[in-house]
Amino acid sequence: MDLPTGGVAGIRPADAHGTPDEITEALGGPPAVHLTSRTYEGAGGLSLHIGEAAAGGGAGQDADRDADQDAGRDALALRLFLLGHPHHEPVDVTAEAVDAAGVRLANWRKAVAAWADEPSKAMPADFVDRARAALENGLDTPAVLRLLGDLEAAADVPGGAKFETFAHLDRVLGLEVVRDVGRSHSAEVYR
Repeated sequence: MDLPTGGVAGIRPADAHGTPDEITEALGGPPAVHLTSRTYEGAGGLSLHIGEAAAGGGAGQDADRDADQDAGRDALALRLFLLGHPHHEPVDVTAEAVDAAGVRLANWRKAVAAWADEPSKAMPADFVDRARAALENGLDTPAVLRLLGDLEAAADVPGGAKFETFAHLDRVLGLEVVRDVGRSHSAEVYR
C-alpha cells in the first residue's frame, strides 16, 4: 500500500519505500519513524501504524468520477478536516466534509491575506496560551481550530494580530494559511 507523503501528508523529512534493508540503505541508517500499514520488522524507532481504509458509497458509484473530483481538491482541505477530529478516534471521510473544509481553508487564506495588509500587532496572549495548552494536552488540534475560528470572529482583535496568530499556529498545523499573502484579494470583507 503506497501511503501519501510529502505535500499530501505534510511529512517533510526524507522518506523511503521497500524492505527494511532497502529503507536503511536509502536513508543512510535506520529510520526513526516508520509510517506503515503493516507491522514493521526493522530495528528500533517509532512505528505509526495506518489502519485499513474502506471506501464508502453504494453500488453504482463510479471510481473514475471520484478520482476526477479528488483531483480538483486542495489536499490540505483533507488535512484541515482530519485536524478537526481527535487523532485517536476513527473518522468517516466524505467528499462533502472535505469540500466544507476546503471552503473554510479558502476563507481563512483570504482572511489571512487581508490581515497581512494591516499593521502587525502582538499575538493575543490568551489565544496563544490556550492553543499551546491544547497542543500540549494530547495534541488537541480540534480545540486549536475552534480557537482560530473564535479569533477570526473576534471584532476586538486587530487584523495584524490575527495575521500573526494564524501564521504562528500554522507552523504546527501546516495548512499554508499564508499562501495567498500578496495576491489580489477583497480585503474589505475581512476587516
